[in-house]
Amino acid sequence: MTIGLTELQAAVTQEIFPTVADGLTYSTALWNHLTTRGKEKVDGGLYYQFGVKALVNQSQSAISGESGVTDSTPSQQMIYGVLYRKYNYFAVNLTLQDFTVASGDNQKIKFAVTKAQGAKADFYRSLSVQSWASSTTNALNLDGMLDILAASGTSYAGILNTTYDPTVYSAQNIKNVYSPLYYTDTILSYKVLSKMTTGLAARMQQNAEDQNQELLGWCNSGVFTEIQNVCQASQLLGSTAKAELGFKGFRLNNMCDVYLDVNCPGSMDGSTADNYLVMHAAEDLKLYYDYGLGEKSPIDGEMNIPGTVINTNRYFLAGNMVSPNRRGFVYVKLKV
Repeated sequence: MTIGLTELQAAVTQEIFPTVADGLTYSTALWNHLTTRGKEKVDGGLYYQFGVKALVNQSQSAISGESGVTDSTPSQQMIYGVLYRKYNYFAVNLTLQDFTVASGDNQKIKFAVTKAQGAKADFYRSLSVQSWASSTTNALNLDGMLDILAASGTSYAGILNTTYDPTVYSAQNIKNVYSPLYYTDTILSYKVLSKMTTGLAARMQQNAEDQNQELLGWCNSGVFTEIQNVCQASQLLGSTAKAELGFKGFRLNNMCDVYLDVNCPGSMDGSTADNYLVMHAAEDLKLYYDYGLGEKSPIDGEMNIPGTVINTNRYFLAGNMVSPNRRGFVYVKLKV
């Protein structure tokens, strides 16, 4: 019996749904983190909401062991960040021409599967680009890394950097209590690398959840090469970072694993200081999601478009990049 459109569609379905989540895991170092340790399942609602420690707990004090009185007044410490759910999809559309372009049954299946594989690859690239961009250019895109790293005075998840109670932190940090730590160096050196890792570690000690967390870093190929040069010149090249799934990385100061990520911003031509090196505690970057990472949406799957010779198979991902603690980020823009 000659193969029909139903069999082709079944081949496409089998190619798409079991492998998209795995493909994201293997696509880039950043998405490896987001789709493994960084993913967090969330159900229902219009928004993603996460708590942020903002105010000093008033129910604490030094007391006398004989006559001390404890304060049981409720102490509001938390504020909430709110981000929209973002929706992404891709479709593999089989037309009458697709069905007839290949001569034999095996060739038809190969054609359909290859088309599905290409659609998946385009989907991965789109998500990778979004993850390093900003939703200010397109509100439908993920709230990416440039939103998290926005300058002082720019809100993230509805929270300004001045929203924190300044008395929580030292005088030096009052103006930037909810901003990432930004260094203005433009030339990479081992001093800069050491300053970034130790600066981030110091901030982590102010956050109980971040203490002893793994530090992660991301950069483009130009910065990655410069890190190689700096470390080798200083004879301070540490052990290679975990090469899981083949991703290249450096272990800096025996503290931070820095990985090459393909869409990290930067021209790499040395004309401007726009090449990012970003570091953060692993727990401070997450992917909140409802469906799409191994779980089908309510409208995933195949359908025939009425009045056409097109059969489509669609895959949906509902989620957003989330930083529950922007203070856990440190970054620098370099000339490379």
